[in-house]
Parts: sequence; structure tokens; C-alpha cells
Amino acid sequence: MAVYEWNGTTDSAWGTATNFSPSGTPVNNDTVNVVDGTVAIDGSDTAADLDLFGVGPKYAATGGIGSAAAYLLVAADVMNIHIAAPCGDVYIDSDEAGPDTTDLCTVRNETLDKTVYLKGDFTTINVQSGRVKLVSGSAVTVNIAWDKVGPRPEVEIVAMNVSSELNCYSDCVPTITGSATVATVNVGPCTVTNDKGTITNYYMWNASSLVYHNNGDVTLIVAGDGFFDATRDPRAKTFSTVRTFNGTVDKRNQSGNIIITNPVQEYGTVGKVIG
Repeated sequence: MAVYEWNGTTDSAWGTATNFSPSGTPVNNDTVNVVDGTVAIDGSDTAADLDLFGVGPKYAATGGIGSAAAYLLVAADVMNIHIAAPCGDVYIDSDEAGPDTTDLCTVRNETLDKTVYLKGDFTTINVQSGRVKLVSGSAVTVNIAWDKVGPRPEVEIVAMNVSSELNCYSDCVPTITGSATVATVNVGPCTVTNDKGTITNYYMWNASSLVYHNNGDVTLIVAGDGFFDATRDPRAKTFSTVRTFNGTVDKRNQSGNIIITNPVQEYGTVGKVIG
């Protein structure tokens, strides 16, 4: 299990041994750290199934890692992706590099205008700052919480399915825009926008806000606190069970065609359903 550092002294290809220190091509169960240098890393090359893949904030390649047309195919038990200016966009696909699921992927993006794009299968994804797009694949749990280093997390979930929980904590801007399926969304003190996809359960806590532009049905809404806004989409939809504590669910869309199947369960004194 060797440990390599990327330096890009020869070219931008992962498969070139002299781009690493010590010289060599990483293989399964190795560790690779991208900690310095200004040479971008090309995509398409299969970068093995590593123990650890790390990108440090001093990596200054304006071309970034991979591209929209050619993601870097790298799997790892643990990924730590930490970028800062002037690093460019980062494109990682863990699904094509090995059979194992990435157990933990932590992303800290301190840039103001660059994005980390992820494809593949993950157990846990932690987003701490900046723009991140979950393009496709799967995750068991996604945690979004600002660490106060870099800009607030702006996370777009396109077609990555989340089988357990999407946890949206303080000062983050999550948006569900594609065909993703998410089992449960826990909304803390932030605003979540749901345009598309299939969401089964919503839990609203700590002065949270959720803007529901979707036409999909929802099995359970728990308005512990905050505001569930279903007024902005005119399409018909059904909410099976709604429980209010101190939160509000507003279903007054312009078509008046949102149905709550079961009697509303009111547990608090100020929570309510409007419409």
C-alpha cells in the first residue's frame, strides 16, 4: 500500500508514472494526495480503487480535475476534496473505477465560482462549503452543513439517489432538480428547494423553509418547526400524512388541487395547515 503525491511534472495524465512522487502508477489500495502544483489532471483514466484520495487547498491547477466530458475515474474508501482558488472545477466518478462503494466523501470548496461534481456510489457524503453537484449514482446519507470556511454550501442533487437521509443543516442552500429519489429530507435552519425527483418523507425543524415546486406525492410531512411552502406549483399532488407541531404547511396553490389523504395530526399549539 504505497503513498503517492501528484505533481504533474511530465503531463496531465494519471497513467504517467513520472507525474507522481515517488515515480509510479497508483494501484488498488494505495493512497494518493493532490496537495500542490498547477498541472490539471485529465479525466477518463481509471485511477484505481484507492484507500484514500485527497485533494488539498494548495492545489492550484486552473484546469482542475477531469472535465464534463471525461470525469476522473477514481474510487477510494475515503475521499477528502478540499479546493480553493485558483483551482478549477473538479469532476470525480467513483462508480467506474472499482467495485467498492466510497465509504466517506468530504467536500470543502472554498472557491466562489467553481464546482465539485460527483458521480458514483457513496455511503456518506459530507458537504462543508461551496458549490457541489451530485450528478448521478447513489448515497446512503448526505449531510450538508456550513463549516464557516469558504462560501455557504450550495448543493444541487440531480440524479443521485439517497436511500436514507438528506440532512440539511445550518446556512446551506440545497436544491433537488433532477430525477433523484430521496427517502427522507431533514431540514434545519436553511431553505431547501425541491423542483423534481421523488421524496418520501420531510421533517422540518429549527425555523427551516422548504419550497416545494414538485408535482410528486409525499408520504409524510412533519412540520416540527418552519414553513413548508407548496403554493408555487399548480399541479395536483397528494400528501398522505401531515403532522404539525410548531410548523406550518401551506397548500394553497393556484389550482387548489393538493389533497391530504389522512386527517391532519396537530401536536402543537401554533402549528397548522393552511388551505
